[in-house]
Amino acid sequence: AALVAAIIFGMLDAGVDWSFYYHIWDQVFYREQFRDFFSDSGLSLMVRHWNEVPHRFGLFGVDERVRPQYFVYQMLSRLGEERVEAQSTDQDLRVLAARKEDAVSVMIVNLNLRSSRDNIVTTTFTNLRPGQKRLVVQRIDKDHRWHADDLEMIPVECREVDTPTEFQCQVLSPADSVAMVALEDLE
Repeated sequence: AALVAAIIFGMLDAGVDWSFYYHIWDQVFYREQFRDFFSDSGLSLMVRHWNEVPHRFGLFGVDERVRPQYFVYQMLSRLGEERVEAQSTDQDLRVLAARKEDAVSVMIVNLNLRSSRDNIVTTTFTNLRPGQKRLVVQRIDKDHRWHADDLEMIPVECREVDTPTEFQCQVLSPADSVAMVALEDLE
């Protein structure tokens, strides 16, 4: 999930405005269905890559179970339409922030392909409307915090806060994880 999110952030930074995800569901390769138009080596290659060493690219597996990368797209869809400036001082942390009518959110991707490490991330929100808000932190990591039946994330943290125009909070960002921190207006 962290790799998928990092790639999406890179595409957004490069100005890509349309793309698609390669697999919705992982597939099984049935040799007989392709025998008429695949060579023997092509059949063997496909058996190898889809049945023996599947890549698990899909948002869902062949067993119909949701994969973590599904929730990257869910987070992005809930982030907000108006992108706002966000920056990180740590090269392993990629951030993307957005605002919508009643909330401001930031997604944090913690990824280093050689040696990821856990981080405590201090997020700073500025230009807020002062007042009561709900702080919600969701995270995609090895603990699989979601309901498989309704495909909803289980928040790591959900609490009420009272903010001035600038607000800071710290969140755990484990190695190879994706987190979303949202401040939602209560008033």
